[in-house]
Amino acid sequence: MLWDAQGRLKLRNLSETYNIPIASICLHTYWQISFASPEEPIRRKAVNVARSATAIASEIGAKNLLIPLTQLSEVTSEKARDLWIHGIRSCVKSAEDHEVAYALENVNKLFARTGEQLASIVDEINSPYVKVYYDPAKRCSCKSKSIRGYSDPWKAYKPSAHQGSAWKAFGEGNMDLPSVLAALKDVEYDDWLILETPATENPIEAGLRNLCFLRGILSRLRMR
Repeated sequence: MLWDAQGRLKLRNLSETYNIPIASICLHTYWQISFASPEEPIRRKAVNVARSATAIASEIGAKNLLIPLTQLSEVTSEKARDLWIHGIRSCVKSAEDHEVAYALENVNKLFARTGEQLASIVDEINSPYVKVYYDPAKRCSCKSKSIRGYSDPWKAYKPSAHQGSAWKAFGEGNMDLPSVLAALKDVEYDDWLILETPATENPIEAGLRNLCFLRGILSRLRMR
């Protein structure tokens, strides 16, 4: 639906009718079309996708584009980092024109695994429309400087919480969600939390269970 004008109109109408904002769009295609590809035509395609996606996101009211920082095995970590920085920089004007942020997600690649590494990439690109989707379940400890160590989380480091690849209901996995939320509170984060949880065979029941668990933690932390 996102790549069809009528589909986008339907999504926008549903969002407005039921007063459910569309927080972001995930560009999963970057697992196949990576800015870190050794092949220049694929990198050009990655640029075209990033630029087109900002207009699409703006059309349906989404303000963030989740972009997984992928890396091919034949490309070194140092080279992958350089290619991603160069590629995103070449698309920044489109993000700024449409007021849609490129939100770079850590997906366990060596050049962008920790919060510090992600923040350094964002700082080097240096645009208010390039931020971070921080997934603490991807082997990143939220008790480290990853979240708490930044004095200005709004300028360049914008963490979001995912359940990640555990694919369990809240409270069943091994991620310390209370510590994640406490860290976000410490840096005065006040934006979207994206919850990557399984729908199960009963998505309504699963959603309510996860929501109740999350609200309990937020209540104890006195967060909204």
